Amino acid sequence: MNRRQLLKTGPSGLVGLLSAPYLLGAPKPAPDPCTCTSIEEMIRLCCNENPYGPSPLAREAIQQSIRKGNRYPRRLHRSLKEQLAEYHSLSPDHFLIGSGSAQILQLIALWLGMEQKHILSADNTFAWMMKYAAQFGSQWTKVPLDENQYFDLPTLRQAASNHEGLVYLCNPNNPTGTYLGPERVEPFCRSIAARQPLLVDEAYIEYLEGGESESAIAWIKELPQLMVCRTFSKLYGMAGLRVGYLVAHPERIKELEALEAGFGMNVSATSLAAASASLKDEEFRQSSRIQTQSVRQFVQAQLEEWNVPMADASANFVFCNVDHIKGDLKAALKDENFQLWPFEHNGQKVLRLTIGSKEEMEQFCQKMQPHFTNS
Repeated sequence: MNRRQLLKTGPSGLVGLLSAPYLLGAPKPAPDPCTCTSIEEMIRLCCNENPYGPSPLAREAIQQSIRKGNRYPRRLHRSLKEQLAEYHSLSPDHFLIGSGSAQILQLIALWLGMEQKHILSADNTFAWMMKYAAQFGSQWTKVPLDENQYFDLPTLRQAASNHEGLVYLCNPNNPTGTYLGPERVEPFCRSIAARQPLLVDEAYIEYLEGGESESAIAWIKELPQLMVCRTFSKLYGMAGLRVGYLVAHPERIKELEALEAGFGMNVSATSLAAASASLKDEEFRQSSRIQTQSVRQFVQAQLEEWNVPMADASANFVFCNVDHIKGDLKAALKDENFQLWPFEHNGQKVLRLTIGSKEEMEQFCQKMQPHFTNS
């Protein structure tokens, strides 16, 4: 794992930027309602949640939608499909809406099991679909990431030539945060999706400088075997509201919808209304993206100063090597009032550090310095 080059602006310049008023009038971080821990003031830097959301328009839409909570949300479901279709310049029959991207991945895993297809992907990546598909008999063929923690597309393409199942590409990758641009991804997609199913998971693509302009959705019409998974959980700040969607050829959408229980109504009216409103709130999305990038740069500069190896980061988290830290890091972090999940990969201790608010990450850097520098 290569160390990130020291940021040109340096820590002092970044701290100055972060001390300025919130960019573009972004709201202050929302209080954390999660009940996963009994410690109410625990700072959660483990789940890649957006501390600034949901957007003001989404919150207002939620309040308005509660009045119609006694009705099934068929109209809202259909309306969001139409809105997504206009947003991505496709027809509504290209979209499947689910309860977060988790349900989308679950449906694909079920479909793979029924079709007796296996999965080819990288190791280390987001393994939710692979683990679920294993319950239906699907196997996961793993191709290691390259030395810089990127998907090794040439090796993956070569392996795919002897693989008839689905190829999974997470871009930006979770948990490493590395991102491959369209100049490399498009030829890969065209070569794979010309002969077999390919799923591109873009849960974090909105955090990129170029944002959604670099999405693989642009090639959906030309590649019937291509599928792209997206979510409102990350930049949109709706992790607790559970809305995700799949973009694919209409025939593939029909196949997957046939496996879905609930007649397409597994997402609540409040969540559908929030997602619809969020798509209209470009100011919130832009300010959330800019703030996250700025705070991430501050954290990266601090980790660099502490000589902590890390992968290139492109989303709202940083993947770093903490193997030099002795003892139970998770317990030590909890004692410092932080919730993180260090884990082992290839025999080394690593950490996917979520980027919280400016105040949270300043506290993290202040309290964690002894753990990172005195080990």
